[in-house]
Amino acid sequence: MIKKYYNLKIFYREERKALRKVRKGFIYKRIQCSQSFFIKNNSCRFVKFVAKIIKNNLEIYFWNTTTLTK
Repeated sequence: MIKKYYNLKIFYREERKALRKVRKGFIYKRIQCSQSFFIKNNSCRFVKFVAKIIKNNLEIYFWNTTTLTK
């Protein structure tokens, strides 16, 4: 499963595109879940994902900028 992570600022810009893609066969849903993963310096932070788009083997996540910077 390929995962792509985007900043929340990008999410607002991309949301309309995402919703258009729903009609083109994307499964689109907002999700509220906390998930921890490692950043480059091996520090683990909790991230609240606000959106998730799934198509074939691609997962796109948008995270809240207050929790994580990349």
